[in-house]
Amino acid sequence: PPPHPPAATPPAVATAPLASRSTGSADFAGWEYRPHASGDPVDAAIATLVNRPNGRYRSWRALLCRLEQGVYLCGTRRVHLRADGERIEASSDAGRTWADLGSLASGAEASQHALLERA
Repeated sequence: PPPHPPAATPPAVATAPLASRSTGSADFAGWEYRPHASGDPVDAAIATLVNRPNGRYRSWRALLCRLEQGVYLCGTRRVHLRADGERIEASSDAGRTWADLGSLASGAEASQHALLERA
């Protein structure tokens, strides 16, 4: 039989462009949320809050992925986020109503968030 062509190289695993590993430790303590390269001030404020050691939003850093200015995937939900320097607010109705990001925790996001709080 004719020789088989070489196996296809598997595609590179995509990593979230906003998360990076800043230390070589085996736990998740070194993971940080990196703000978008565009200089988006909302995203920069969110990064500051979720990367704050022992901060109230620290366990959310691995659940956020910026889609466009002010719009994020938070776990499996598409939400609008805004930050005021000490608080991150989320809206799941295109900005008509806002609540603290912590109140968003329901369903799959709640279980993901609970697991990441232990990390």
